[in-house]
Amino acid sequence: MTVMSIKVDDAQTLSILKDGKYEMEVQSAEWKTSERTGNMYLNVRLEATENRLTEDVYTIIMHPDSMDTDKKKIRAVAKYKTFCEAFDFDAESIDTDDMAGATGWCQLKTGKDQNGEDRNEVQAFIKAR
Repeated sequence: MTVMSIKVDDAQTLSILKDGKYEMEVQSAEWKTSERTGNMYLNVRLEATENRLTEDVYTIIMHPDSMDTDKKKIRAVAKYKTFCEAFDFDAESIDTDDMAGATGWCQLKTGKDQNGEDRNEVQAFIKAR
């Protein structure tokens, strides 16, 4: 048996960013399937470029599904389009393997996680100029 000794007395916690506009870097992106609905979505993990010692920001972008209402399809495609524009991805032929390291701007806001703790959420993707 291996015993590890880790000093936790001075353990730090990561903070969240104040609401505002930040340049973010894609750390990872992958297509997943929702266990609840069975629908596909793009799961993206972002990190602020100006302060890397903050909590990562996770966002999902739903893939439009044939069973979705027209309104839901329009919202999904619009969010996907603004994400691609913000990070300068070709929306027609996106490869998740090529996303890591890309930077773009996001408007962040403070939300709550499932435990009621504050976390950052993407309020909007900001189109690259």
